[in-house]
Amino acid sequence: MGDESKLKVLLSQGLLAASGFQGLYVAQNKKLHFGVPAYSTSLLAGCIGFLEKLMGNETITKVNRYTSPLAHTLVLPLIAAEVCYRYGVQWIYAAAHLAYPIIHYLCRNTLQNLIKTEYLEISHAISTAIVAYFSYCESNEWAAIMSIIYAIASLVGHLIDDLQIRTLALALANLIHATMVA
Repeated sequence: MGDESKLKVLLSQGLLAASGFQGLYVAQNKKLHFGVPAYSTSLLAGCIGFLEKLMGNETITKVNRYTSPLAHTLVLPLIAAEVCYRYGVQWIYAAAHLAYPIIHYLCRNTLQNLIKTEYLEISHAISTAIVAYFSYCESNEWAAIMSIIYAIASLVGHLIDDLQIRTLALALANLIHATMVA
């Protein structure tokens, strides 16, 4: 791996870890029910991804095979659930759209013929639409920007198949959300 590529990975993973750290601090202080696991996942995935590129350790690489997909699968639906809950949707309904992403993550290696990336993209599109809807209802420009960045992270990143663009977009959207609720 070239130095430029390694730098790109270190930058995106470091920003994901930083956004997770900032978001976790805010989520704990504001008692965000879905924000705490979302930002904890971002912090964990960012730190592990950063350490993997920095050290090249085989054990860290194995751990990263689980933490990176976890962040890319669950963070957006968790933030969407937090937005729903924050705007008055009951907890159980806010959490309902987490079902498929959780199943997708748990079954991604065992039921590959049933678990398709396209289904996860649809789930992420629904989460993005939820964030966009509530940002429109509240005339919140930052939330609208956040939903656009999440769309880039979940949809556009899959189309061009560049994990670091998805990671960077996820980190930026996390920073915007954490700043909005702070």
